Amino acid sequence: ILSLGMLYELKGDINLAIENYQKAHQLEPHNAKIHLLFAQALFKNKRIEEAIKEYSEIIEKNPKEVDGYIELGFIYIEEKKYSEAIDLLKVALGKEIKTRQDELYFLLGIAYKFNQQLEEAEANYLKAIELNPKHPRAYFYLGALYEEKNNKEEAEKYLKKAIEIDPLNAEALNYLGYM
Repeated sequence: ILSLGMLYELKGDINLAIENYQKAHQLEPHNAKIHLLFAQALFKNKRIEEAIKEYSEIIEKNPKEVDGYIELGFIYIEEKKYSEAIDLLKVALGKEIKTRQDELYFLLGIAYKFNQQLEEAEANYLKAIELNPKHPRAYFYLGALYEEKNNKEEAEKYLKKAIEIDPLNAEALNYLGYM
């Protein structure tokens, strides 16, 4: 049933994918991978509240499953629920999860940025870069933050680093072109 759900998703039939993921999840309720695929499909289908519920359940059942925190944090940011994203991501970092910490700090930086907490955003982008010196999005967002703070020199430095890591980074190239 899981494979069928994945096949439907690849074919673009998200409703049948969801139906099959849900059946697979019911058959194997403790399988975190199936649960994640189900929640991701709900989000892709713009069933936001259901996706939030499923991700919350994933985190509750698997408190050290980093993907649940990352995906739910992303949804909260997309939905402009910045305080919820900040609280969630801080909880994840408090769990001392060893994988993808750079992504947790990066998302926390974004949530702080959109919550107008620029110093906290900067500190978290820098931490993401410290953990993963090849994180082009962290360099880009940090560069954009410095540009917003009228620190052109630092902005240019970090935007150029983003492009160095990812030469096809259209956002960074565009941003640098307008400075």
